[in-house]
Amino acid sequence: MWTILAPVRADKAMLGLVRWLAINLGWVYVVTVASVILFIVYVAYRWNMPLKYPLRAGHAG
Repeated sequence: MWTILAPVRADKAMLGLVRWLAINLGWVYVVTVASVILFIVYVAYRWNMPLKYPLRAGHAG
């Protein structure tokens, strides 16, 4: 709501927040993206491997 009432002030506040996040937490973004990519590669690799203990239909556990 305050962004409607004071758009210039909101713009400065959000710009400051984004700038602080980029400077101080940019490494978190890089680590997160790298982790997601590694997880996708791992899942793709495991997808093509035969299961050591294949699941049987109707077997609950």
